[in-house]
Amino acid sequence: MQGRSPGNSHSLNTNKKIYLGGHLDAKVVTAGRFNSSYEGCVRTFKMGFTCVDHLLNEASEGVNIVQCE
Repeated sequence: MQGRSPGNSHSLNTNKKIYLGGHLDAKVVTAGRFNSSYEGCVRTFKMGFTCVDHLLNEASEGVNIVQCE
């Protein structure tokens, strides 16, 4: 799966941290826009020209994380 956000923005300030994954109660955290959240495997994450292949090694913290099959 690949995704892209619409618009003309080409920078993102995350204060060095970014959240990847799902949430137990997507409906609450998205003010009702979504009823479910991401379930699956993130093998490689790329933003701009930076690619992270070993997300578990680079993560500052995590909950309910398992190895991709």
